[in-house]
Amino acid sequence: TAYADLTHLALGRRTLRVGTRAGVFLFARKLFASPDAPEALVRALIARVASEPTGSVQLARMAEVEETARQPGSQRMTRVLVFACLAAFALQVWLGPGVHHAGFFSAMLAARGEPWRLITANLLHAGPTHLAFNVLGLLVLGGLLEHTIGSMRAALVAGLAALGATCAGLL
Repeated sequence: TAYADLTHLALGRRTLRVGTRAGVFLFARKLFASPDAPEALVRALIARVASEPTGSVQLARMAEVEETARQPGSQRMTRVLVFACLAAFALQVWLGPGVHHAGFFSAMLAARGEPWRLITANLLHAGPTHLAFNVLGLLVLGGLLEHTIGSMRAALVAGLAALGATCAGLL
């Protein structure tokens, strides 16, 4: 990996994480010859990056990545989306199949004046297992995305993905 491709250096209790444009590499501390070798490697990598022509810009970006990783994410959008899925499922259980019939995706019905189906279909679930896996996926991937790009952008991504999925069904 070229020094210019380094994006992240993080020392943990058990590992050294080296982020690059190609991916993240984990090095167990126990694999190093001496206990202080991971810290020495990080110092050497930082010094080497700093010696590059655009090293100061790269180090500033790496510091920004570190700061973002340290800040706790709000995950408001993720929680709202999980709540919406749980509420829709609760309505499905409580009110019966009428909820499903009112909100499921149908290209024909959406084209004939029921555009809400483009959104509501994304909140309906076939059963508790389907709901559980979707909620788990939302909490993990949605939380990661929201932590990285913020609540508003994550909401935009989620909304566009939902519309994109159902609009693809129109085709």
